[in-house]
Amino acid sequence: VDPHSYEVTIAHEVKNLTDSAIKVEIVQLGATDLPRDNVQMDNRFYHAAKYNTLKKFVDAGSPSWSNSSVAVDLPHGSLQKLPNGTTEIGKGVGNDPVVWIGASNRFFAAIVRPLPRETPKMLDLYEGTHKIPEVDHIAEIHVDALSVDTTDPSKTFTVMRLEGSRIEIAPNGQTNMPLAVFFGPKKRDILQGELAAKTDTDQYSFAAYDYIKMIRFSQGGPCGPCTFDWLALFILKFLDGLVTTVAFGNYGIAIMLLVIIVRLLMHPLTRASQIQMATMSKKMSVIAPEIEAAKKRYAKDKQKQQQELMRIYKENNVNPAGGIMGCLPMLLQMPIWMALYAGLAVDIDLRHASFIPGWIADLSNPDAILSWAPVNVPVLSWLMGPIGSLNLLPLLLGVVFFVQMKVTTASQPKSSDPQQQQMQKMSQWMIMLFPMFLYSAPSGLNVYIFASTIGGLFDTYLVRRTLRKKGILPATAGALMNTDEKK
Repeated sequence: VDPHSYEVTIAHEVKNLTDSAIKVEIVQLGATDLPRDNVQMDNRFYHAAKYNTLKKFVDAGSPSWSNSSVAVDLPHGSLQKLPNGTTEIGKGVGNDPVVWIGASNRFFAAIVRPLPRETPKMLDLYEGTHKIPEVDHIAEIHVDALSVDTTDPSKTFTVMRLEGSRIEIAPNGQTNMPLAVFFGPKKRDILQGELAAKTDTDQYSFAAYDYIKMIRFSQGGPCGPCTFDWLALFILKFLDGLVTTVAFGNYGIAIMLLVIIVRLLMHPLTRASQIQMATMSKKMSVIAPEIEAAKKRYAKDKQKQQQELMRIYKENNVNPAGGIMGCLPMLLQMPIWMALYAGLAVDIDLRHASFIPGWIADLSNPDAILSWAPVNVPVLSWLMGPIGSLNLLPLLLGVVFFVQMKVTTASQPKSSDPQQQQMQKMSQWMIMLFPMFLYSAPSGLNVYIFASTIGGLFDTYLVRRTLRKKGILPATAGALMNTDEKK
């Protein structure tokens, strides 16, 4: 055990005490599942990296969203479906050998990396600054399901299994088949660093093996393509700078400052988007009677109706796609907000980090002001899971979301179609479900969402002031809603 590292070396030493050559192989079981540490979801997974023989680099891919054909990612939710109770991660020898496999939960990882038996052949890495050793004593690596619970996948128990190659030992000879195992926190400075437990060189560094890929930023789903690891890492690095320089060591203050900075940087895009949409809304309200008349006049002739509508749009200089174009600046901002959200969800620096003592004492957990034994409440628990505490931040989010919904409603063009009106109302009120989804979310995420929503309302205030100056809105229009819309 190296006291200066989270890495442990496990040495399997085998001595041949006979007068004949023998062949031996070692089967290493472990590490097993890490404990589940998220009340909302089971975000445990196994992840493995391989040496890309053709391109000469350690291909660790990116958990849950990777086009890599070499790296392997296995979410815990799929482990109860393992064929025959096991799945092969890859070979330890030959082309594209597995160089490490890790088990992970939200904040911690156990990574097993085979080490060479003797003075090894060194494999080049394409950037030329690192080399990694070739290992010959691991034949295959698997993940086994030791027990399966199909009713509750989170209770399925699994373990990684390293099948050894058959190694010949000469008479009265011996060999050593070592493994390096990292047991520790998923801290970015460690997993990206030049740390090496057993050598003074950097050839076995965590950076060379790309251990940073054990941090899962993307949770998959439709937002997976919008979550970029490099952007999340950059934002978290910037957050660290805020904590040490201007936030008095308080991550809650740093999160709010970060939201303010990002809002300021994004304000030109937000302003352009809202001005475009407001201009479109005003033009559409002017020609709305003419459009409705055309729809009624040619109700039975859809082709003629479409031609008449296009004539009205052209004569009034209205682009029917203007509303969509107004959303483009918002879409450009999505990767930044997704990176913020994803980074805060898994950043171990928020674990046990206090924001407001006595209320938000741990930014990685819900802000419970009163706790009890978890109970299932009909309907609510389907959205929120078992309820075991009174969390104040999600309730405050409900208030600001309601205000945001009213402001958004006031800025949207009113449809004369009753069906579309109903759809608009449903979509507007759907946002009120988010506080329920976020009820058991880490308070650091809710602080970020709360600050971002308040920042969005302030953005709207600044934009509406510009719209009044440009004459797009009347001078009597309110700060967030028009006078008639307040009624």
